[in-house]
Amino acid sequence: KKEGEISGVINYFNGQMVAGSYQALSFINKTNGSLYWDQIAYRRTADNGKTWTEDQMVLKPTEYTRDQFSVCDPGVVKANGYYYIGYTSTENFKGIFNHAYIARSMSPAGPWDKWNGSSWSGNPQPIVTFTGDPNAWGAGEPCMIVWNGTIFFYYSWNGIHTIETHVATANVNDEYWPAHLVYYGVAVNKTGTDGADHCDIKYRSDLQKFYAIHAASRLTADSYIVLWESSNGITFNKIAEIRNNLKPYLHNCGWSADENGLIDPTKQQFLSYAYGPNWANWKTAWHPISFE
Repeated sequence: KKEGEISGVINYFNGQMVAGSYQALSFINKTNGSLYWDQIAYRRTADNGKTWTEDQMVLKPTEYTRDQFSVCDPGVVKANGYYYIGYTSTENFKGIFNHAYIARSMSPAGPWDKWNGSSWSGNPQPIVTFTGDPNAWGAGEPCMIVWNGTIFFYYSWNGIHTIETHVATANVNDEYWPAHLVYYGVAVNKTGTDGADHCDIKYRSDLQKFYAIHAASRLTADSYIVLWESSNGITFNKIAEIRNNLKPYLHNCGWSADENGLIDPTKQQFLSYAYGPNWANWKTAWHPISFE
């Protein structure tokens, strides 16, 4: 008897008896596409967030493919008539070893065509594949900016002991730009910040600067937001911590911009985040932003 084996249990794999033990996920009946963790909803506001339309479930996992467990953590941008939505998924039912995916549509309400590795539609494949420790969280939580003919694709890259946001770019006028990304590696290194989560990054053309925000000490009573700045969108420097007038237990922050990810400071913009001490029972905060 080997360590970890259970007495009286015989394991079979593809009809053949095998030694040792392994872990598997099975269903009694063939599924109908509803067995997944997350899907992506769309809603809109016409009065600066006072009222919202009802949720429309617009993007779901594709059964029997690499994103069949989940589509989550969406980030959206518009270019050349298409909305592009980046999202996170995994093939590991523990929710680790994630990869980043992307889809496109003529409308935020869909239908969405997922990137299949060489074109749009069909069997979804990652736009970014995590190559680190398979026990780590991995890659995902994308956000994008379209500026000066370039699409900046930012995504989390979290190892066992590292918390980073990476960046890649492509020519936004190339219909198959996900196949031609140029990878630059680390844009924001959050490893030294306790409880840091993903970045949401926008561009201010009046200042010609890129700005990233993320939560820190997330899901605690002392949570706060960190602000970073960049002149080229490739490497960022921390410039401030925002601790006043925030809800406790905050996480997963983002801020508003136009459909290209560009902030116009002459228009009302907003900071938002989830908050609350109880897991998966969160509210959403919606703060107006004033620019100096």
